[in-house]
Amino acid sequence: MQVKRMAYIINYNGNKVPQKLAEMDVNCAYVSKKFSYAVVYCDANKGASQLLNNLRNVKGFKSVTESILFDKTLNY
Repeated sequence: MQVKRMAYIINYNGNKVPQKLAEMDVNCAYVSKKFSYAVVYCDANKGASQLLNNLRNVKGFKSVTESILFDKTLNY
């Protein structure tokens, strides 16, 4: 059985969000401290809604968006 993964970009301010991502059930692929964003992979069935629910109360969190460079035809 294959696990379908999806890439998401998380925009934030401060340093609390990368610490919270390290505790969550996601694969944090890249964190840019200069531009304040992180690229994470998580299960497609969980989706952005679970990320949004987990990060909503974290100080400095801005938004979750799907990565535009993620190619569904190659990764599904």
